[in-house]
Amino acid sequence: MTTIIDSENYLYSNTLVLSSIKLDKSMNTEMIGIFLNNRFPLLRTLNCTNTPITTIPLLPNLEELICSKCDRLVEIPELCNLKILDCYQCTELIEIPKLPHLTYLDCTGCNKLTRIPELHNLKELRCTKCEGITTLPILPT
Repeated sequence: MTTIIDSENYLYSNTLVLSSIKLDKSMNTEMIGIFLNNRFPLLRTLNCTNTPITTIPLLPNLEELICSKCDRLVEIPELCNLKILDCYQCTELIEIPKLPHLTYLDCTGCNKLTRIPELHNLKELRCTKCEGITTLPILPT
């Protein structure tokens, strides 16, 4: 079952436009792919916690990505408007891309990460139990 949470749904050019989506953990990879490959031009929040998602589609207006415990997630694209990234225990995630507006990052338990890029707007970083990280960014003061 898919749960859609959104307080700002409205009809735009005969298409339902969503600003927030929460995917149910019982969705299989194929269902998630079909669902997310539909275009969501105004999507600002995606919560795919504990789903079998392997990659996040390019969502140009995404500001908040909550993908905790997605143990098959290997890649996150460069999402230029992303401010919050919670990828807690994404054990297969290899790298964090450059995210120029990111202010919050939780990559606790992301064992395959080896580095975190320079994130100039980062205010809060949580990265305990990340044994593979050899390089941390210089945080803004």
